[in-house]
Amino acid sequence: MSAILIKKIPEWADGLTVNDYVSNYQVARKTRYILAKDFILLNHVKASGDTMLHENDELSIDFTSMLREHPRVINDTEIKIIYEDDDLIVVEKPHDLLVYDDGNQKDNLTGRVAYYFEKKEYPFPVFPIHRLDEQTSGMILFAKHPLALSYMSHLFESKNIEKVYECVVAGKLDKKKMTITSSIVQDRHQSKMRLDIKGDDAVTHLEVIEENNHTSRLNVMIESGKKHQIRVHLSDMRHAIIGDDLYQGRHHDRLLLHFKKVTFIHPETHQEMTISSPVPF
Repeated sequence: MSAILIKKIPEWADGLTVNDYVSNYQVARKTRYILAKDFILLNHVKASGDTMLHENDELSIDFTSMLREHPRVINDTEIKIIYEDDDLIVVEKPHDLLVYDDGNQKDNLTGRVAYYFEKKEYPFPVFPIHRLDEQTSGMILFAKHPLALSYMSHLFESKNIEKVYECVVAGKLDKKKMTITSSIVQDRHQSKMRLDIKGDDAVTHLEVIEENNHTSRLNVMIESGKKHQIRVHLSDMRHAIIGDDLYQGRHHDRLLLHFKKVTFIHPETHQEMTISSPVPF
């Protein structure tokens, strides 16, 4: 199956070259060179990297030879779509479901999404741009083609994206707002994380949005995104998330942590957009 991406040139790209337009998606220079050499048409005519673009032009990029063949996945479990356009799809991840196949469990969100698009005979592999812990619920953003994957991956890596979580923790916090900057490392003896001054930088912002005598509900924003970052930071404060058995949280039938809101600049429109997911607890 051929994998040809067709883009209608938006107003903001009028007057740019093909190379400039593709660079907007943070595509590596080597890949841009390969594409511009043999695999780009503008209004059905072969184009080079220096070809000028105009609003409403049709740009076709043939990725067929650059995509690896992936094994067929059969997973007909229904997915809950929160948002979708030509570049992105945002899917709700239930708690206790892996984002990726870990080699031990057949069911995972990426497999569900892959089969959803396979049934539609969609030509591109659809990949998650980020991940959540297995126990955490909330949104997972998937890129629907290589340009979107490159752009959105860059946003996450450069921290040019705002992520908001909601959780319920034990007890009442001393302050309504606070920031934790303790560094985190992988524990060498257990499959968990721990604080260590020699670890990776991790910044977590907390805001109390509701509380009672026994628990507090928090908005949480992270600047980094280390494994178990929110969970280990809150556990160290003696306010472990309810349901977090790994970090001494009070027992519950699920981890009360949910990725509920994301804000970023869309790769195609160049406009800020916010996508939200209702908190299920």
